[in-house]
Formats: sequence, C-alpha cells, structure tokens
Amino acid sequence: MTSIGLNKDSVGISKLTKKDIKAIENGFANYLYTKKFSLYASLYKIFWEIDRYEKGSNPSGFSIVQRFYYMNAGLDIFKTAPVFGIGTGDVKDAFHNYYEETHSVLSKRWRLRTHNQYITIMLTFGVVGFIIFLWGLFYPIIYKIRKRELNFPALIVFGIVLLSMLNEDTIETQAGALLVAFFYTFFVWGVEEQPIPSRRIDKT
Repeated sequence: MTSIGLNKDSVGISKLTKKDIKAIENGFANYLYTKKFSLYASLYKIFWEIDRYEKGSNPSGFSIVQRFYYMNAGLDIFKTAPVFGIGTGDVKDAFHNYYEETHSVLSKRWRLRTHNQYITIMLTFGVVGFIIFLWGLFYPIIYKIRKRELNFPALIVFGIVLLSMLNEDTIETQAGALLVAFFYTFFVWGVEEQPIPSRRIDKT
C-alpha cells in the first residue's frame, strides 16, 4: 500500500483495486514487483536490498546482498591461507566454521559457499593456484589470437564462461564443468577460423 501512495487504514484499503488485492495475497511487497521484465523494477529491488543490508538488515533470502555476503566470507577465508589455499577438501568445513565463528546473521539454510568461481579458486588453491588457473583459462585464447586463428564463436563462449564465474561456482558442479570443458574446447580447438572471401568485381 505504501508503494502506491495509500495510507494503511480503511480509506486506503477501500481504494485498492482487485489487481492490488491479488498482488498482496500473492506476497508482493511492492507494486513494481508485479511487473514482469521491467528493468526499473529489477534495479529498484537491487538497490533496495543493498540499502537494507547497509542499514543492518538480515540478508537471508535476498539474492543480491547474499552474494556480497558470500564473497566477503570467501575473501576472509582466503586471507587465512593466501599462498597455497586451504585445499579442496576443506572448503565446506571452512565456510561452516566461518559462519559459526563470526556468529553469522544468515539463517542456516542460506549459509552457502561464495558463488564466485574466482574467489573459490583463490581460497582453495591460494594465489599460486589462482595464477595457474588464469593461465590455463586465458592461454588457449592468447595462443589462438597470436596465430590469428581465433573464431568468433570461441570468443563468445569465452566471454560467457568468464561472466558466469562472477556469479556462480561454475566448474564446481558436474554440469557446469562439463559444459565449460566441452564448449570451450570445441570452439577454441575444434572449430577452425574460416576467413571471409574478399569480393572481387570483374570489370570486364
């Protein structure tokens, strides 16, 4: 009611439309959230979540600010073993211990991993492992560029892989690892660059 400028009293309730009442019954806290595919509504929700988080609100259940929380947790864990990392077998326990030791405000169901592949690699293998990871990721692309053999689909797939790792632990799941390994390998090494033939105008 507040989002549409109505007071929370009998007068305000009497001005609600059937659509407004339906939205309230479905749990929408703001009329903007009822608009599908609205960029403004999406941005509003993001900034609202960030504002609430900065004011001390519990981030549990809020996708954007939870990811900030997870990334901060991951970076704090990374700082405990920055050179070689904590190892692959201790990641789950490290996050559990971190949430317990810091008395995290997150509900237990939301106490997850970092949701950022780069930070996950850093805290798992340290700076040394992270450099090796980046080398393995970028070297094929650099090699193909130097050979002038890089094709456009490979560049698109590479960009998608890089972006996906900002928001998820992409290669930590079987599906993610398989998709990255297959498409990255296929388009970088399996598809040859086909030069576009130049058009020649016959003046005869």
